[in-house]
Amino acid sequence: MTIQTREDLFAAMKNGATLITPNNRLSNQLLQAFFKQSPLAVKDKPLCLPYQTFLRDQYKKARHLYANMSHPILLTQQQQSYLWREIITQQQGACSNGLLAEIQEAWAHCQSWQIDNNHPAFAQTPQTRQFQQWQQQFRQYLTKLEVITEEQLAIHLLHYPDLFNMDTIIWTCFDDYTPQQCTLQQAMF
Repeated sequence: MTIQTREDLFAAMKNGATLITPNNRLSNQLLQAFFKQSPLAVKDKPLCLPYQTFLRDQYKKARHLYANMSHPILLTQQQQSYLWREIITQQQGACSNGLLAEIQEAWAHCQSWQIDNNHPAFAQTPQTRQFQQWQQQFRQYLTKLEVITEEQLAIHLLHYPDLFNMDTIIWTCFDDYTPQQCTLQQAMF
């Protein structure tokens, strides 16, 4: 389905399409515009979700549909921060909030851009080698605890391809797609 105009998008929403946007603000704007242009009362609210919310909803759906299978627990940001702080503190004795934020951002980028922990770029500086070691230790914690981070949800959901048996899924308002998002899109279509 090709969406050329806003009216095409609203028609798709009315017909049950699931829209995925980059963030809450854009989802809310699209929903408000949809309801504003709709002259008749709308019976069902269209599914217009920010990307992360879509992933969390699909994760919950997988846990429900495959209740007989074991599923990793999804860590909160606070739990993830705690694990990172433990790893960094073990090696350095202390961990500033700034360093912790940078490490978590680097982790998120590595997941989104599907950068392998063994990538040769990690060997270039002492800082990148240190991050590589921390990342390896973090992954070991995740495996041992049988948990995943939000940044790993998209790849985890690939184990359940039938989750994406929706009539129409439209990714809208994205400037670019990360490799992780492209991988997920390929699984959907």
